[in-house]
Amino acid sequence: MADNSLIPLETPLLLGRGSNNASHALIVRLSREGYEIHIVDCAIRFQAYSIAEATKSFNSPILHEIQIQRAFTPYQLLDFINSILSSAQKDELKSKLFLFLAPSKQFFDGDVKVDERIALLDRLIEKFKLMQSEGFQVLISESIKKADPIYQSYLSKLNTALGTVAKEILPPQEVSDGKNSPTLFE
Repeated sequence: MADNSLIPLETPLLLGRGSNNASHALIVRLSREGYEIHIVDCAIRFQAYSIAEATKSFNSPILHEIQIQRAFTPYQLLDFINSILSSAQKDELKSKLFLFLAPSKQFFDGDVKVDERIALLDRLIEKFKLMQSEGFQVLISESIKKADPIYQSYLSKLNTALGTVAKEILPPQEVSDGKNSPTLFE
C-alpha cells in the first residue's frame, strides 16, 4: 500500500491571476497519486469541468474523490476551520490537503463593515496559522489582486504568519510572433 501522506508545503500561499490554474493543476496531480483533497471554495472558483477534462483518461472517477464545499460568508469559513481544529479525528484530517480558493473574497463584501473586515481577516490569519502549526496541510489560493490597503495588509500578515515569501503566479505570456514558444510543444 502506497504512503499517501503529504510532505509539508514550503509555500502554502499561491497569489495572482495564475494561482487558480496552478491550484487546479495541483489538484489533478495529487488526485492522480491518490491524495485526499478537501476544497473550500469561497468565491465560486472551483472548475469541475477542467478537472474532469484533465482526468478523463484516469481509471478512476477523480471528482468523486475530491471533497468540495463552499463558504459564502466569513463566519461560515471561520466556523469550518474551527470544526477542523476541534475535530475528534484530527489525525485523519491531517492526511488531507485543505485547499482554500479565494478565502478573503467574502470579507470584502459590501455587507462587511471595515472594522469588522479587519478583525475577521486577522482571525482568519490566526486560524490558518494554527492549522499549519498543528500539522494540517493547507494551501491558500488568492487569485484576484485588490488595490484595497486592507487586502494588501491581509496578504502581508498572511505571508508573515505562514512564513512564506510572496511570489505572484502570472499567466503564460503570449509570444509576439507565435513561434518558439515552449507552450506550443507541451
